[in-house]
Amino acid sequence: MGGTLFLIGMIGLGGYSVARVIEARRGKRFFETFRVRVDMIATRLYRLSVFGEIPATYRMWVSEQVRALFHKTVVLLVGVLRAIERPLSRMNHRLRATQVARDTTRTPSPFLKTMVEAQKKDGESKENSVESVK
Repeated sequence: MGGTLFLIGMIGLGGYSVARVIEARRGKRFFETFRVRVDMIATRLYRLSVFGEIPATYRMWVSEQVRALFHKTVVLLVGVLRAIERPLSRMNHRLRATQVARDTTRTPSPFLKTMVEAQKKDGESKENSVESVK
């Protein structure tokens, strides 16, 4: 997944660089008239919102709408994250359970056997060990 995102990012950067080179050679930007109009609209909206030429009721309404939009977006993203997380956690649980079921036939390593013997020497029994807490 990370490699794919990296590749998409590199393709995007490469495309942007190629577009800038083409614009520099032509001496003209892509979609220049459209970009000029959008820049003028954005500048006007910024001036209206910052310097208060828009009445307060409209500013409050717009801020409430933007806040609601962001809230809905976050709720949607959390829902998507949960939808992805649940199957992955179930799969992880199943894989661990099958791994434990397969590993019950293995014998303990020699190091682990020495650890168990050391515990018996220290006087620890099953009654006062972690195993009895089940």
